[in-house]
Amino acid sequence: MKKKEADFAIIGGGIVGLSVAHGLLKQGASVLCIDGTDTDFRASRGNFGLVWVQGKGIKTPFYAAWTRDASSFIPQLRLGVI
Repeated sequence: MKKKEADFAIIGGGIVGLSVAHGLLKQGASVLCIDGTDTDFRASRGNFGLVWVQGKGIKTPFYAAWTRDASSFIPQLRLGVI
């Protein structure tokens, strides 16, 4: 097996993994994306990249507060994905 080197290794070629890889590549980093086979169960298959806040942390107030704080940054994200 040939040795591969990169600045970053992304585990998973779903919507999140490839979005992170895309952002890193735009910044000039080299990226190695490691993904399974088409028959593997994947997070993107389960939620199709769904990002949501409601209902998270109902029984853990610190997590709920963290989620609300994190969601405030969503409008500021500029992914540049076409």
